[in-house]
Order: sequence, then C-alpha cells, then structure tokens
Amino acid sequence: MKMRADIKMKLVDDPQRALRSYSFWLMLACSLTFLVPYIAYSVFQYDGMDPIVMGWLGIGFNLGALILRLVAQPDGWGRNLLRIIIALVVISIFGLLAVPSANAGGLPEAKFQPRDAPITSGATVTEKQIIENALPFLEKWEGVRLKAYIPVPGDVPTICSGTTRGVKLGMVLTPTQCKAMLRSEATEYWRGVAAYMTEETLRSRISVPRGGAWTSFSINLGWVTAGRATAMRRLNAGDIRGSCDAMTWYNRAGGRIMRGLVNRRGAEWVNCMAGLGNA
Repeated sequence: MKMRADIKMKLVDDPQRALRSYSFWLMLACSLTFLVPYIAYSVFQYDGMDPIVMGWLGIGFNLGALILRLVAQPDGWGRNLLRIIIALVVISIFGLLAVPSANAGGLPEAKFQPRDAPITSGATVTEKQIIENALPFLEKWEGVRLKAYIPVPGDVPTICSGTTRGVKLGMVLTPTQCKAMLRSEATEYWRGVAAYMTEETLRSRISVPRGGAWTSFSINLGWVTAGRATAMRRLNAGDIRGSCDAMTWYNRAGGRIMRGLVNRRGAEWVNCMAGLGNA
C-alpha cells in the first residue's frame, strides 16, 4: 500500500480560530489537571491535590470539550460571556483544589492517652512505659510525613505515621503533633490487643519491650488479627519464645514475602525476646 506523497502536515490558516474555540480551552484545562499537580509537587513540594479528584476533573473538561464541538456556539456578547463563565469555573476549581483545607494545620483528635498505672493488678509494667518504648520503633517502621498525602490511588488521606482519622489533603502538622497522634493510636491498639491477653500474661509475661513489640504487631496487622493469632495463643499458654517466633510468620503482602515485613518482624522479634536470650 502506497502513501500519497502530496499529503503534508501544516498549521491551520487561521490559528486565532482555534484560540477562539471553547473546546480548545477546555482541552487545555484538561491537560492542566494532569500537569498542575505534577508541577506543584516537583517545584514546590506541594502534594495537597487529590489525584482522584483531579483525574475526574480532567475527564469532565474533556467531555465538555467534546460536547462543545457538537453544539453551535453563540456570537457577540454571548460568546464573551461564555468565555468568562468557563474561565471563572476553571480558576475556581483549581483554586479550591490548590488551597489547603480550612482545617489544614489543625490537629486531628488524639483520643487516647497512656495511663501511668500497671497494666493489670500485680504487674510492674505500666501502659505509659510500653507506649513510650514503642513510639521510636513505630516512627522508624511507619515513617513520618508531616504533609497529608494519598499513599496509593484510591486510598484515604494519610499523615504522620499512618494516621487517617480526621485527615484532609492540605493538612500539615508539626513533629510534636505527629508524635501526639502516634501516641494516641499506639495506646488504642495496645489496649485492643491487650484485651486478648490473660491476666497472668499481663501480670508476668509482658515486659516493656515485649509490650512495645505487640503494640507494633497489632498496628501493622490490626488488633483483632493479632489477638487471634497463634502468637497470642502461645503467649497466653506461657510459651513466650514460641509466641515471638510465631509473630515472624506475618511477613507477606499480596501473597508474597516482603523484605520490609521480614525486617520489621525481625526487629519485633528482638524486642519480644528481650530478657529471654536467643538460645
């Protein structure tokens, strides 16, 4: 099959005609929905735009451009009015998406504070000791991000060390505020998983580092999963070493062994075994 040699690509005779087209400007707005978040993050390290919202906005602009290609466009003042309306809509939408939320910089509610009291009658370990021991460990493995972000497309806004409750895109917190949020969540998860422990376990089998290991374990898995695990049954039966070993089994995500989880379970194992030795 031969191609015609006389077919050449050239610019339109009247470029201003394209610039006067509403569909052209809507297609430009569509392109901006993908370019603006990228530029904002690359140049200003601003990641407050929800990629899901921006994606749907781009689809909306694109559909608008297609519709306007099929609709007769007004002349005179009507054309200018429509231009102004489209410009105001586009500017307003980008402004609302780019400006941080009214609650940005606010602190989501920290509901829980660790009690400075024994975890059960006769125990020498306090809840506060366990939580304070767990905080630097959790900061290491969960990471700390002071700006709200979307971990993966379709996920919810997240900040600090995995906090999602009450978080909005555009929110920025201080390291002190992030630590307060993490302390609250660590306390909540410790209490959740501790509810599966027997009185004897809480009294004589939970040391400060072991309690910290179980706090990390429950935050990573959820306290219900951690509480029903073989590791908990072994712990309540008095098999501390076997319990620590069983915690290391949870090293998969999506059916695959993950190096990060292997390393985290190994670090939890070390804390869990503190005082028992490695033999």
